[in-house]
Amino acid sequence: MWRTELIPRRGVFGRVDRSRLLKLLICFILFLGTAGAYKAVSRHEFVRYDDGDYMTQNPPVASGLSLKSIEWAFTRFHSGNWHPLTWLSHMLDVQLWGLNAGGHHITNVLFHIANTVLVFFVFAHMTGSGWRSAFVAAIFAWHPLHVESVAWVSERKDVLSAFFWFLTIAAYLGYVSRPNVWRYLGVLGCYVAGLMSKPMVVTLPFVLLLLDYWPLQRAGLARGERGKWLLLVVEKIPFVVLAIASSVVTLLAQRKGGALIALDRLPFPVRLGNAFISYADYLLKAFWPVNLAVFYPMRDSLPSWHLAGAVLLLLAATTLAVTTARRVPFLIVGWLWFLGSLVPVIGIVQVGDQAMADRYMYIPLIGLSIIIAWGIPLLVGSALPAKQARPALVGVSGAVLVACLALTTRQIKYWHDSLGLFQHALFVTKNNWFAHGNIAMSLGRSGDIGGAIAHYRELLRIKPASVEALNNLAWHLATSRDDRYHNDEEALRLAGRALELSPDPDPSTLDTLAAALAANHLFEEAVQRAEQARDLAAIREDTELASRISARLALYEQGLVYRQ
Repeated sequence: MWRTELIPRRGVFGRVDRSRLLKLLICFILFLGTAGAYKAVSRHEFVRYDDGDYMTQNPPVASGLSLKSIEWAFTRFHSGNWHPLTWLSHMLDVQLWGLNAGGHHITNVLFHIANTVLVFFVFAHMTGSGWRSAFVAAIFAWHPLHVESVAWVSERKDVLSAFFWFLTIAAYLGYVSRPNVWRYLGVLGCYVAGLMSKPMVVTLPFVLLLLDYWPLQRAGLARGERGKWLLLVVEKIPFVVLAIASSVVTLLAQRKGGALIALDRLPFPVRLGNAFISYADYLLKAFWPVNLAVFYPMRDSLPSWHLAGAVLLLLAATTLAVTTARRVPFLIVGWLWFLGSLVPVIGIVQVGDQAMADRYMYIPLIGLSIIIAWGIPLLVGSALPAKQARPALVGVSGAVLVACLALTTRQIKYWHDSLGLFQHALFVTKNNWFAHGNIAMSLGRSGDIGGAIAHYRELLRIKPASVEALNNLAWHLATSRDDRYHNDEEALRLAGRALELSPDPDPSTLDTLAAALAANHLFEEAVQRAEQARDLAAIREDTELASRISARLALYEQGLVYRQ
Protein backbone atom coordinates (compact mmCIF):
# COMPACT_ATOMS: atom_id res chain seq x y z
CA MET A 1 0.00 0.00 0.00
CA TRP A 2 1.16 3.48 -0.76
CA ARG A 3 1.90 5.77 2.16
CA THR A 4 0.40 9.23 2.05
CA GLU A 5 3.11 11.76 2.82
CA LEU A 6 2.60 15.49 2.92
CA ILE A 7 5.65 17.11 1.39
CA PRO A 8 6.38 20.73 2.30
CA ARG A 9 6.54 22.85 -0.82
CA ARG A 10 6.88 26.55 -1.42
CA GLY A 11 4.25 28.40 -3.43
CA VAL A 12 0.50 28.86 -3.46
CA PHE A 13 -0.31 25.15 -3.37
CA GLY A 14 1.26 24.49 0.00
CA ARG A 15 1.46 20.76 0.60
CA VAL A 16 1.11 18.09 -2.02
CA ASP A 17 -0.31 14.58 -1.53
CA ARG A 18 2.46 12.31 -2.77
CA SER A 19 0.16 9.32 -3.41
CA ARG A 20 -2.04 11.42 -5.68
CA LEU A 21 0.99 12.56 -7.64
CA LEU A 22 2.05 8.94 -8.07
CA LYS A 23 -1.42 7.99 -9.27
CA LEU A 24 -1.42 10.83 -11.77
CA LEU A 25 2.05 9.84 -12.95
CA ILE A 26 0.95 6.23 -13.45
CA CYS A 27 -2.15 7.37 -15.37
CA PHE A 28 0.07 9.54 -17.57
CA ILE A 29 2.40 6.60 -18.29
CA LEU A 30 -0.58 4.33 -19.08
CA PHE A 31 -2.02 6.99 -21.38
CA LEU A 32 1.28 7.66 -23.12
CA GLY A 33 2.10 3.97 -23.63
CA THR A 34 -1.37 3.10 -24.91
CA ALA A 35 -1.68 6.11 -27.20
CA GLY A 36 1.81 5.46 -28.55
CA ALA A 37 1.14 1.79 -29.23
CA TYR A 38 -2.17 2.43 -30.99
CA LYS A 39 -1.32 5.66 -32.84
CA ALA A 40 -1.02 3.79 -36.14
CA VAL A 41 -4.74 2.92 -36.20
CA SER A 42 -5.60 6.50 -37.17
CA ARG A 43 -4.31 5.54 -40.66
CA HIS A 44 -6.09 2.18 -40.79
CA GLU A 45 -8.97 1.31 -43.09
CA PHE A 46 -12.29 -0.34 -42.42
CA VAL A 47 -11.99 -4.12 -42.88
CA ARG A 48 -14.28 -6.51 -44.74
CA TYR A 49 -15.15 -8.42 -41.57
CA ASP A 50 -18.39 -6.81 -40.25
CA ASP A 51 -17.32 -3.19 -40.80
CA GLY A 52 -19.57 -2.92 -43.84
CA ASP A 53 -22.54 -4.43 -42.01
CA TYR A 54 -21.90 -2.24 -38.97
CA MET A 55 -20.87 0.98 -40.67
CA THR A 56 -20.31 1.66 -44.34
CA GLN A 57 -23.19 -0.43 -45.75
CA ASN A 58 -25.62 0.13 -42.88
CA PRO A 59 -27.81 3.13 -43.87
CA PRO A 60 -29.21 3.90 -40.37
CA VAL A 61 -25.66 4.17 -39.00
CA ALA A 62 -23.99 5.69 -42.06
CA SER A 63 -26.55 8.50 -42.06
CA GLY A 64 -25.52 9.63 -38.56
CA LEU A 65 -27.64 10.59 -35.56
CA SER A 66 -31.30 11.38 -36.16
CA LEU A 67 -34.61 10.57 -34.50
CA LYS A 68 -35.19 7.87 -37.12
CA SER A 69 -31.77 6.25 -36.61
CA ILE A 70 -32.11 6.40 -32.82
CA GLU A 71 -35.48 4.67 -33.06
CA TRP A 72 -33.88 2.04 -35.31
CA ALA A 73 -31.10 1.44 -32.76
CA PHE A 74 -33.57 0.64 -29.98
CA THR A 75 -36.22 -1.25 -31.94
CA ARG A 76 -34.38 -3.41 -34.51
CA PHE A 77 -32.24 -6.53 -34.42
CA HIS A 78 -29.27 -6.20 -36.75
CA SER A 79 -26.18 -8.36 -37.30
CA GLY A 80 -27.57 -10.86 -34.79
CA ASN A 81 -27.46 -8.33 -31.94
CA TRP A 82 -29.46 -5.84 -29.95
CA HIS A 83 -27.02 -3.27 -28.55
CA PRO A 84 -28.54 0.18 -29.03
CA LEU A 85 -25.82 2.12 -27.21
CA THR A 86 -23.20 0.62 -29.50
CA TRP A 87 -25.20 1.73 -32.53
CA LEU A 88 -25.59 5.21 -31.07
CA SER A 89 -21.83 5.46 -30.52
CA HIS A 90 -21.21 4.55 -34.18
CA MET A 91 -23.82 7.10 -35.30
CA LEU A 92 -22.15 9.77 -33.19
CA ASP A 93 -18.83 8.88 -34.81
CA VAL A 94 -20.39 9.44 -38.23
CA GLN A 95 -21.50 12.89 -37.04
CA LEU A 96 -17.94 13.64 -35.91
CA TRP A 97 -15.83 11.89 -38.53
CA GLY A 98 -18.12 11.00 -41.41
CA LEU A 99 -17.04 7.66 -42.87
CA ASN A 100 -13.35 8.39 -42.30
CA ALA A 101 -12.14 5.10 -40.81
CA GLY A 102 -9.29 6.74 -38.89
CA GLY A 103 -11.68 8.77 -36.74
CA HIS A 104 -13.69 5.70 -35.78
CA HIS A 105 -10.46 3.92 -34.81
CA ILE A 106 -9.43 6.87 -32.65
CA THR A 107 -12.71 6.64 -30.72
CA ASN A 108 -12.01 2.97 -29.96
CA VAL A 109 -8.56 3.88 -28.66
CA LEU A 110 -9.98 6.63 -26.45
CA PHE A 111 -12.42 4.18 -24.89
CA HIS A 112 -9.57 1.70 -24.35
CA ILE A 113 -7.53 4.38 -22.58
CA ALA A 114 -10.52 5.32 -20.42
CA ASN A 115 -11.02 1.65 -19.54
CA THR A 116 -7.36 1.33 -18.60
CA VAL A 117 -7.55 4.28 -16.22
CA LEU A 118 -10.75 2.90 -14.69
CA VAL A 119 -9.09 -0.49 -14.14
CA PHE A 120 -6.24 1.21 -12.30
CA PHE A 121 -8.39 3.36 -10.05
CA VAL A 122 -10.94 0.63 -9.31
CA PHE A 123 -8.29 -1.89 -8.22
CA ALA A 124 -6.23 0.71 -6.37
CA HIS A 125 -9.34 1.74 -4.45
CA MET A 126 -10.43 -1.83 -3.69
CA THR A 127 -7.07 -3.25 -2.71
CA GLY A 128 -5.04 -0.25 -1.55
CA SER A 129 -2.14 -1.68 -3.57
CA GLY A 130 -1.18 0.90 -6.15
CA TRP A 131 1.71 -0.83 -7.90
CA ARG A 132 -0.09 -4.15 -8.30
CA SER A 133 -3.13 -2.28 -9.62
CA ALA A 134 -0.90 -0.41 -12.03
CA PHE A 135 0.47 -3.72 -13.32
CA VAL A 136 -3.07 -5.08 -13.87
CA ALA A 137 -3.99 -1.89 -15.74
CA ALA A 138 -0.82 -1.98 -17.86
CA ILE A 139 -1.41 -5.61 -18.87
CA PHE A 140 -4.98 -4.66 -19.76
CA ALA A 141 -3.76 -1.71 -21.84
CA TRP A 142 -0.85 -3.33 -23.64
CA HIS A 143 -1.61 -7.04 -24.01
CA PRO A 144 -1.70 -8.11 -27.69
CA LEU A 145 -4.85 -10.18 -27.11
CA HIS A 146 -6.70 -6.86 -26.80
CA VAL A 147 -5.63 -5.54 -30.19
CA GLU A 148 -8.64 -7.10 -31.89
CA SER A 149 -11.10 -5.33 -29.59
CA VAL A 150 -9.42 -1.94 -30.06
CA ALA A 151 -8.12 -1.94 -33.65
CA TRP A 152 -11.36 -3.28 -35.16
CA VAL A 153 -14.10 -0.67 -35.55
CA SER A 154 -16.88 -3.27 -35.34
CA GLU A 155 -15.68 -4.28 -31.89
CA ARG A 156 -16.71 -0.92 -30.46
CA LYS A 157 -19.15 -3.02 -28.45
CA ASP A 158 -16.19 -4.54 -26.56
CA VAL A 159 -14.57 -1.31 -25.45
CA LEU A 160 -17.92 0.40 -24.81
CA SER A 161 -19.41 -2.43 -22.73
CA ALA A 162 -16.16 -2.71 -20.77
CA PHE A 163 -16.35 1.02 -20.04
CA PHE A 164 -19.74 0.49 -18.39
CA TRP A 165 -18.49 -2.74 -16.75
CA PHE A 166 -15.81 -0.79 -14.89
CA LEU A 167 -18.14 2.13 -14.21
CA THR A 168 -20.53 -0.37 -12.63
CA ILE A 169 -17.78 -1.66 -10.35
CA ALA A 170 -16.77 1.91 -9.47
CA ALA A 171 -20.40 2.76 -8.62
CA TYR A 172 -20.64 -0.48 -6.64
CA LEU A 173 -17.66 0.55 -4.53
CA GLY A 174 -19.43 3.81 -3.74
CA TYR A 175 -22.56 1.90 -2.79
CA VAL A 176 -20.61 -0.52 -0.57
CA SER A 177 -18.93 2.33 1.29
CA ARG A 178 -22.22 4.21 1.85
CA PRO A 179 -25.24 2.03 0.99
CA ASN A 180 -28.45 3.78 0.00
CA VAL A 181 -31.17 3.37 -2.61
CA TRP A 182 -29.86 6.06 -4.96
CA ARG A 183 -26.36 4.64 -5.05
CA TYR A 184 -27.81 1.17 -5.68
CA LEU A 185 -29.90 2.50 -8.56
CA GLY A 186 -26.76 4.15 -9.92
CA VAL A 187 -25.03 0.74 -9.99
CA LEU A 188 -28.03 -0.79 -11.77
CA GLY A 189 -28.07 2.07 -14.28
CA CYS A 190 -24.42 1.53 -15.23
CA TYR A 191 -25.07 -2.20 -15.57
CA VAL A 192 -28.06 -1.64 -17.88
CA ALA A 193 -25.88 0.61 -20.05
CA GLY A 194 -23.34 -2.20 -20.27
CA LEU A 195 -26.02 -4.70 -21.30
CA MET A 196 -27.17 -2.29 -24.02
CA SER A 197 -23.60 -2.14 -25.33
CA LYS A 198 -22.80 -5.86 -25.44
CA PRO A 199 -24.64 -8.68 -23.65
CA MET A 200 -21.38 -10.38 -22.62
CA VAL A 201 -21.54 -8.28 -19.43
CA VAL A 202 -24.28 -10.62 -18.12
CA THR A 203 -21.59 -12.22 -15.94
CA LEU A 204 -20.93 -9.02 -13.97
CA PRO A 205 -23.26 -9.93 -11.02
CA PHE A 206 -21.15 -13.06 -10.53
CA VAL A 207 -17.96 -10.97 -10.58
CA LEU A 208 -19.43 -8.57 -8.01
CA LEU A 209 -19.95 -11.54 -5.68
CA LEU A 210 -16.31 -12.51 -6.20
CA LEU A 211 -15.24 -8.98 -5.26
CA ASP A 212 -17.45 -9.20 -2.17
CA TYR A 213 -15.17 -12.00 -1.01
CA TRP A 214 -11.90 -10.40 -2.07
CA PRO A 215 -10.80 -7.70 -1.83
CA LEU A 216 -13.92 -6.08 -0.33
CA GLN A 217 -14.22 -8.76 2.42
CA ARG A 218 -17.96 -8.32 2.80
CA ALA A 219 -18.27 -12.04 3.62
CA GLY A 220 -15.89 -14.92 4.32
CA LEU A 221 -15.87 -18.71 4.11
CA ALA A 222 -16.56 -19.52 7.76
CA ARG A 223 -19.87 -21.24 8.62
CA GLY A 224 -21.13 -18.18 10.40
CA GLU A 225 -20.85 -16.17 7.17
CA ARG A 226 -23.71 -17.94 5.38
CA GLY A 227 -26.20 -15.27 6.38
CA LYS A 228 -23.99 -12.58 4.92
CA TRP A 229 -23.70 -14.48 1.66
CA LEU A 230 -27.46 -14.87 1.47
CA LEU A 231 -27.90 -11.11 1.79
CA LEU A 232 -25.25 -10.49 -0.85
CA VAL A 233 -26.96 -12.90 -3.24
CA VAL A 234 -30.33 -11.25 -2.63
CA GLU A 235 -28.67 -7.90 -3.30
CA LYS A 236 -27.70 -9.16 -6.78
CA ILE A 237 -31.16 -10.49 -7.75
CA PRO A 238 -32.16 -7.39 -9.78
CA PHE A 239 -28.87 -7.70 -11.69
CA VAL A 240 -29.56 -11.37 -12.41
CA VAL A 241 -33.09 -10.59 -13.63
CA LEU A 242 -31.67 -7.99 -16.01
CA ALA A 243 -29.01 -10.48 -17.16
CA ILE A 244 -31.67 -13.11 -17.92
CA ALA A 245 -33.78 -10.58 -19.85
CA SER A 246 -30.72 -9.49 -21.85
CA SER A 247 -29.84 -13.13 -22.61
CA VAL A 248 -33.34 -13.85 -23.92
CA VAL A 249 -33.29 -10.77 -26.17
CA THR A 250 -29.81 -11.71 -27.42
CA LEU A 251 -30.87 -15.28 -28.27
CA LEU A 252 -33.87 -13.92 -30.20
CA ALA A 253 -31.63 -11.49 -32.09
CA GLN A 254 -29.05 -14.15 -32.91
CA ARG A 255 -31.69 -16.63 -34.01
CA LYS A 256 -33.29 -14.04 -36.30
CA GLY A 257 -29.88 -13.12 -37.69
CA GLY A 258 -29.04 -16.77 -38.38
CA ALA A 259 -25.97 -16.61 -36.13
CA LEU A 260 -26.91 -19.50 -33.84
CA ILE A 261 -25.42 -22.85 -34.86
CA ALA A 262 -27.90 -25.74 -34.58
CA LEU A 263 -27.13 -28.83 -32.50
CA ASP A 264 -27.43 -31.13 -35.51
CA ARG A 265 -24.64 -29.17 -37.17
CA LEU A 266 -22.44 -28.98 -34.06
CA PRO A 267 -23.40 -31.62 -31.45
CA PHE A 268 -23.18 -30.86 -27.75
CA PRO A 269 -20.22 -33.22 -27.02
CA VAL A 270 -18.20 -31.40 -29.70
CA ARG A 271 -19.14 -28.03 -28.21
CA LEU A 272 -18.16 -29.16 -24.72
CA GLY A 273 -14.84 -30.55 -25.91
CA ASN A 274 -14.10 -27.37 -27.85
CA ALA A 275 -14.94 -25.33 -24.73
CA PHE A 276 -12.35 -27.19 -22.62
CA ILE A 277 -9.69 -26.87 -25.32
CA SER A 278 -10.52 -23.20 -25.86
CA TYR A 279 -10.10 -22.46 -22.15
CA ALA A 280 -6.64 -24.05 -22.31
CA ASP A 281 -5.78 -22.17 -25.51
CA TYR A 282 -6.90 -18.86 -23.98
CA LEU A 283 -4.55 -19.55 -21.08
CA LEU A 284 -1.71 -20.30 -23.48
CA LYS A 285 -2.30 -17.15 -25.50
CA ALA A 286 -2.52 -15.05 -22.34
CA PHE A 287 1.00 -16.13 -21.32
CA TRP A 288 2.47 -16.67 -24.81
CA PRO A 289 0.57 -14.28 -27.13
CA VAL A 290 1.92 -15.23 -30.54
CA ASN A 291 0.25 -16.45 -33.74
CA LEU A 292 -2.86 -14.38 -33.03
CA ALA A 293 -5.46 -14.35 -35.81
CA VAL A 294 -8.67 -12.52 -36.61
CA PHE A 295 -10.43 -15.88 -37.05
CA TYR A 296 -9.73 -19.32 -35.61
CA PRO A 297 -11.66 -21.98 -37.57
CA MET A 298 -13.59 -24.64 -35.70
CA ARG A 299 -11.41 -27.69 -35.15
CA ASP A 300 -12.02 -30.60 -37.54
CA SER A 301 -11.33 -33.06 -34.73
CA LEU A 302 -10.63 -33.03 -31.00
CA PRO A 303 -7.60 -35.28 -30.33
CA SER A 304 -8.13 -37.25 -27.12
CA TRP A 305 -4.73 -36.27 -25.74
CA HIS A 306 -5.46 -32.58 -26.35
CA LEU A 307 -8.88 -32.77 -24.73
CA ALA A 308 -7.60 -34.81 -21.76
CA GLY A 309 -4.74 -32.38 -21.21
CA ALA A 310 -7.08 -29.39 -21.27
CA VAL A 311 -9.50 -31.00 -18.81
CA LEU A 312 -6.70 -31.99 -16.42
CA LEU A 313 -5.21 -28.50 -16.57
CA LEU A 314 -8.53 -26.84 -15.74
CA LEU A 315 -9.31 -29.33 -12.97
CA ALA A 316 -5.87 -28.92 -11.40
CA ALA A 317 -6.05 -25.11 -11.48
CA THR A 318 -9.58 -25.09 -10.09
CA THR A 319 -8.65 -27.53 -7.31
CA LEU A 320 -5.67 -25.39 -6.35
CA ALA A 321 -7.82 -22.24 -6.30
CA VAL A 322 -10.52 -23.86 -4.16
CA THR A 323 -8.19 -25.49 -1.64
CA THR A 324 -6.23 -22.26 -1.09
CA ALA A 325 -9.25 -19.94 -1.09
CA ARG A 326 -8.83 -18.93 2.57
CA ARG A 327 -5.07 -18.44 2.50
CA VAL A 328 -4.75 -16.73 -0.91
CA PRO A 329 -8.22 -15.39 -1.76
CA PHE A 330 -7.02 -13.50 -4.85
CA LEU A 331 -6.29 -16.84 -6.53
CA ILE A 332 -9.86 -18.12 -6.54
CA VAL A 333 -11.23 -14.67 -7.37
CA GLY A 334 -8.91 -14.25 -10.36
CA TRP A 335 -9.43 -17.81 -11.59
CA LEU A 336 -13.22 -17.70 -11.34
CA TRP A 337 -13.23 -14.22 -12.94
CA PHE A 338 -11.40 -15.77 -15.92
CA LEU A 339 -13.57 -18.89 -16.13
CA GLY A 340 -16.90 -17.21 -15.40
CA SER A 341 -16.67 -14.17 -17.65
CA LEU A 342 -15.85 -16.42 -20.63
CA VAL A 343 -18.95 -18.60 -20.17
CA PRO A 344 -21.24 -16.62 -22.54
CA VAL A 345 -18.76 -16.98 -25.43
CA ILE A 346 -17.07 -20.31 -24.72
CA GLY A 347 -19.21 -22.08 -27.31
CA ILE A 348 -21.82 -24.08 -25.38
CA VAL A 349 -24.32 -21.80 -27.14
CA GLN A 350 -22.39 -21.50 -30.40
CA VAL A 351 -22.68 -18.23 -32.29
CA GLY A 352 -20.74 -18.10 -35.54
CA ASP A 353 -18.19 -20.53 -36.95
CA GLN A 354 -15.13 -19.55 -34.89
CA ALA A 355 -13.61 -21.92 -32.32
CA MET A 356 -12.50 -18.98 -30.17
CA ALA A 357 -11.65 -15.29 -30.57
CA ASP A 358 -9.05 -12.91 -29.13
CA ARG A 359 -11.74 -10.27 -28.49
CA TYR A 360 -13.46 -12.55 -26.00
CA MET A 361 -10.51 -12.09 -23.64
CA TYR A 362 -10.96 -8.33 -23.25
CA ILE A 363 -12.46 -8.65 -19.76
CA PRO A 364 -11.54 -12.25 -18.75
CA LEU A 365 -7.81 -11.49 -19.01
CA ILE A 366 -8.12 -9.30 -15.92
CA GLY A 367 -8.75 -12.41 -13.81
CA LEU A 368 -5.39 -13.87 -14.84
CA SER A 369 -3.71 -10.50 -14.32
CA ILE A 370 -4.99 -10.46 -10.72
CA ILE A 371 -3.37 -13.83 -10.08
CA ILE A 372 -0.04 -12.67 -11.52
CA ALA A 373 -0.03 -9.23 -9.87
CA TRP A 374 -0.68 -10.61 -6.37
CA GLY A 375 0.70 -14.13 -6.74
CA ILE A 376 4.17 -13.51 -8.14
CA PRO A 377 5.17 -11.02 -5.40
CA LEU A 378 4.01 -13.55 -2.83
CA LEU A 379 6.15 -16.30 -4.35
CA VAL A 380 9.20 -14.08 -4.86
CA GLY A 381 8.86 -12.63 -1.37
CA SER A 382 8.89 -16.11 0.15
CA ALA A 383 11.93 -17.15 -1.89
CA LEU A 384 14.15 -14.06 -1.72
CA PRO A 385 15.13 -11.49 0.91
CA ALA A 386 13.27 -8.19 0.68
CA LYS A 387 16.31 -6.34 -0.68
CA GLN A 388 16.53 -8.77 -3.61
CA ALA A 389 12.82 -9.35 -4.10
CA ARG A 390 11.91 -5.76 -4.96
CA PRO A 391 14.51 -5.29 -7.75
CA ALA A 392 13.63 -8.74 -9.13
CA LEU A 393 9.94 -7.87 -9.28
CA VAL A 394 10.60 -4.50 -10.89
CA GLY A 395 12.87 -6.06 -13.49
CA VAL A 396 10.54 -8.93 -14.40
CA SER A 397 7.46 -6.67 -14.48
CA GLY A 398 9.23 -4.17 -16.71
CA ALA A 399 10.38 -6.90 -19.10
CA VAL A 400 6.87 -8.37 -19.33
CA LEU A 401 5.30 -4.99 -20.06
CA VAL A 402 7.91 -4.05 -22.66
CA ALA A 403 7.37 -7.41 -24.38
CA CYS A 404 3.60 -6.84 -24.37
CA LEU A 405 4.03 -3.39 -25.89
CA ALA A 406 6.32 -4.74 -28.61
CA LEU A 407 3.96 -7.59 -29.51
CA THR A 408 0.94 -5.28 -29.45
CA THR A 409 2.62 -2.76 -31.75
CA ARG A 410 3.41 -5.55 -34.20
CA GLN A 411 -0.09 -7.06 -34.01
CA ILE A 412 -1.71 -3.68 -34.70
CA LYS A 413 0.04 -3.50 -38.08
CA TYR A 414 -1.87 -6.55 -39.33
CA TRP A 415 -5.14 -4.65 -38.89
CA HIS A 416 -4.27 -1.93 -41.41
CA ASP A 417 -6.41 -3.42 -44.17
CA SER A 418 -8.45 -6.52 -44.99
CA LEU A 419 -5.95 -8.20 -47.29
CA GLY A 420 -3.05 -8.00 -44.82
CA LEU A 421 -5.26 -9.03 -41.92
CA PHE A 422 -6.47 -12.24 -43.53
CA GLN A 423 -3.15 -13.10 -45.14
CA HIS A 424 -1.66 -13.03 -41.65
CA ALA A 425 -4.49 -15.28 -40.42
CA LEU A 426 -3.65 -17.79 -43.17
CA PHE A 427 0.00 -17.70 -42.14
CA VAL A 428 -0.61 -18.49 -38.46
CA THR A 429 -3.55 -20.94 -38.71
CA LYS A 430 -4.42 -24.10 -40.63
CA ASN A 431 -7.33 -24.72 -43.00
CA ASN A 432 -8.66 -21.21 -42.45
CA TRP A 433 -11.52 -21.21 -44.95
CA PHE A 434 -12.80 -17.89 -43.60
CA ALA A 435 -9.50 -16.16 -44.37
CA HIS A 436 -9.46 -17.66 -47.88
CA GLY A 437 -12.96 -16.29 -48.50
CA ASN A 438 -12.12 -12.78 -47.35
CA ILE A 439 -8.88 -12.70 -49.33
CA ALA A 440 -10.80 -13.87 -52.41
CA MET A 441 -13.35 -11.08 -52.02
CA SER A 442 -10.63 -8.49 -51.51
CA LEU A 443 -8.78 -9.63 -54.64
CA GLY A 444 -12.05 -9.69 -56.69
CA ARG A 445 -12.63 -5.89 -55.76
CA SER A 446 -9.21 -5.05 -56.86
CA GLY A 447 -9.55 -6.94 -60.16
CA ASP A 448 -7.28 -9.92 -59.43
CA ILE A 449 -9.82 -12.48 -60.65
CA GLY A 450 -7.24 -15.26 -60.95
CA GLY A 451 -6.17 -14.83 -57.33
CA ALA A 452 -9.79 -14.68 -56.17
CA ILE A 453 -10.65 -17.92 -58.02
CA ALA A 454 -7.64 -19.70 -56.53
CA HIS A 455 -8.68 -18.77 -52.98
CA TYR A 456 -12.31 -19.75 -53.58
CA ARG A 457 -11.16 -23.17 -54.81
CA GLU A 458 -9.01 -23.59 -51.70
CA LEU A 459 -11.96 -22.59 -49.51
CA LEU A 460 -14.18 -25.20 -51.20
CA ARG A 461 -11.49 -27.83 -50.68
CA ILE A 462 -11.76 -27.16 -46.93
CA LYS A 463 -15.51 -26.47 -46.81
CA PRO A 464 -17.24 -27.96 -49.88
CA ALA A 465 -20.75 -26.88 -48.82
CA SER A 466 -19.98 -23.17 -48.47
CA VAL A 467 -22.87 -21.46 -50.27
CA GLU A 468 -21.08 -18.13 -50.43
CA ALA A 469 -17.93 -19.62 -51.96
CA LEU A 470 -19.91 -21.69 -54.48
CA ASN A 471 -21.91 -18.62 -55.46
CA ASN A 472 -18.94 -16.25 -55.73
CA LEU A 473 -16.76 -18.70 -57.68
CA ALA A 474 -19.67 -19.38 -60.05
CA TRP A 475 -20.08 -15.63 -60.56
CA HIS A 476 -16.43 -15.13 -61.56
CA LEU A 477 -16.45 -18.17 -63.87
CA ALA A 478 -19.65 -17.02 -65.58
CA THR A 479 -19.11 -13.26 -65.86
CA SER A 480 -15.36 -12.66 -66.23
CA ARG A 481 -14.29 -10.96 -69.48
CA ASP A 482 -10.96 -12.78 -69.35
CA ASP A 483 -11.08 -16.03 -71.35
CA ARG A 484 -8.49 -17.57 -69.02
CA TYR A 485 -11.08 -17.74 -66.25
CA HIS A 486 -14.19 -18.64 -68.21
CA ASN A 487 -15.84 -21.97 -67.48
CA ASP A 488 -19.53 -21.64 -68.24
CA GLU A 489 -20.44 -25.25 -67.57
CA GLU A 490 -18.70 -25.30 -64.17
CA ALA A 491 -20.29 -21.96 -63.33
CA LEU A 492 -23.77 -23.38 -63.96
CA ARG A 493 -23.02 -26.47 -61.87
CA LEU A 494 -21.66 -24.43 -58.95
CA ALA A 495 -24.51 -21.89 -59.07
CA GLY A 496 -27.09 -24.68 -59.05
CA ARG A 497 -25.33 -26.30 -56.09
CA ALA A 498 -25.29 -22.98 -54.20
CA LEU A 499 -29.04 -22.53 -54.70
CA GLU A 500 -29.67 -26.13 -53.69
CA LEU A 501 -27.76 -25.68 -50.40
CA SER A 502 -29.30 -22.29 -49.56
CA PRO A 503 -31.80 -22.64 -46.69
CA ASP A 504 -33.88 -19.79 -48.17
CA PRO A 505 -33.98 -18.23 -51.64
CA ASP A 506 -31.48 -15.39 -51.86
CA PRO A 507 -31.37 -12.67 -54.54
CA SER A 508 -27.60 -13.01 -54.85
CA THR A 509 -27.63 -16.77 -55.56
CA LEU A 510 -30.57 -16.38 -57.96
CA ASP A 511 -28.72 -13.55 -59.73
CA THR A 512 -25.61 -15.71 -60.12
CA LEU A 513 -27.65 -18.64 -61.42
CA ALA A 514 -29.28 -16.32 -63.97
CA ALA A 515 -25.85 -15.12 -65.15
CA ALA A 516 -24.60 -18.72 -65.43
CA LEU A 517 -27.71 -19.77 -67.38
CA ALA A 518 -27.22 -16.86 -69.78
CA ALA A 519 -23.53 -17.75 -70.19
CA ASN A 520 -24.70 -21.20 -71.33
CA HIS A 521 -27.26 -19.52 -73.68
CA LEU A 522 -30.25 -20.71 -71.66
CA PHE A 523 -31.82 -17.25 -71.87
CA GLU A 524 -35.44 -18.14 -71.12
CA GLU A 525 -34.49 -19.74 -67.80
CA ALA A 526 -32.05 -16.88 -67.13
CA VAL A 527 -34.88 -14.36 -67.48
CA GLN A 528 -37.05 -16.33 -65.03
CA ARG A 529 -34.32 -16.53 -62.41
CA ALA A 530 -33.36 -12.88 -62.84
CA GLU A 531 -36.98 -11.83 -62.36
CA GLN A 532 -37.14 -13.89 -59.16
CA ALA A 533 -33.89 -12.31 -57.94
CA ARG A 534 -35.08 -8.76 -58.76
CA ASP A 535 -38.43 -9.23 -57.01
CA LEU A 536 -36.83 -10.75 -53.92
CA ALA A 537 -34.29 -7.90 -53.70
CA ALA A 538 -37.18 -5.41 -53.95
CA ILE A 539 -39.08 -7.19 -51.16
CA ARG A 540 -35.97 -6.92 -48.99
CA GLU A 541 -35.76 -3.20 -49.85
CA ASP A 542 -32.31 -3.62 -51.43
CA THR A 543 -32.99 -1.13 -54.20
CA GLU A 544 -29.37 -0.97 -55.38
CA LEU A 545 -29.17 -4.74 -55.97
CA ALA A 546 -32.62 -4.77 -57.58
CA SER A 547 -31.48 -2.08 -60.00
CA ARG A 548 -28.33 -3.98 -60.99
CA ILE A 549 -30.31 -7.19 -61.52
CA SER A 550 -32.83 -5.30 -63.69
CA ALA A 551 -29.99 -4.09 -65.92
CA ARG A 552 -28.75 -7.65 -66.37
CA LEU A 553 -32.31 -8.88 -66.96
CA ALA A 554 -32.59 -6.51 -69.92
CA LEU A 555 -29.53 -8.17 -71.48
CA TYR A 556 -30.94 -11.69 -71.06
CA GLU A 557 -34.22 -10.64 -72.66
CA GLN A 558 -32.19 -9.57 -75.71
CA GLY A 559 -30.30 -12.87 -75.77
CA LEU A 560 -27.07 -11.30 -74.50
CA VAL A 561 -24.58 -12.59 -71.94
CA TYR A 562 -23.50 -10.42 -68.98
CA ARG A 563 -19.77 -9.85 -68.56
CA GLN A 564 -18.14 -7.82 -65.77
